Amino acid sequence: MAPPFVIVDPTVQLQNLPSDPISAFIPKIVAVEDAAIAQPQLTDVVGASVILEAAMVEGRADPQLHYRLEAGLREFGKVFPTREVGIGDLSLRYVPLGVKMSDVPLEEINAADGATGPSGAEVWEEHVVPAFGDFLI
Repeated sequence: MAPPFVIVDPTVQLQNLPSDPISAFIPKIVAVEDAAIAQPQLTDVVGASVILEAAMVEGRADPQLHYRLEAGLREFGKVFPTREVGIGDLSLRYVPLGVKMSDVPLEEINAADGATGPSGAEVWEEHVVPAFGDFLI
């Protein structure tokens, strides 16, 4: 979130493998000034394997499992609500779960041995700067 935008995502294309069929629909950047407030759904927050395991252990499917696993989700959502936006044929849902700050410099984010994906510095240089270069201070 960066006013006047309610959604700013210059790395949305990094979240799926290029070979994934949905990748053809994903824009290079999402920067939206208005997006509908939505309720987070279980599958927005909890992976399929965890949902299945919980259902097996509890003997039932719980559509509210995400609220049990993320105890502060309802309260946090009052300040940072889930937003849903349609871009062409694609529907995107952004579910904030927390606010975090890195304890390492940008160059060290995701740069440890065995880490997968680009480092924080690579994401900044290859995705954020090209998307917002003229607007960055």
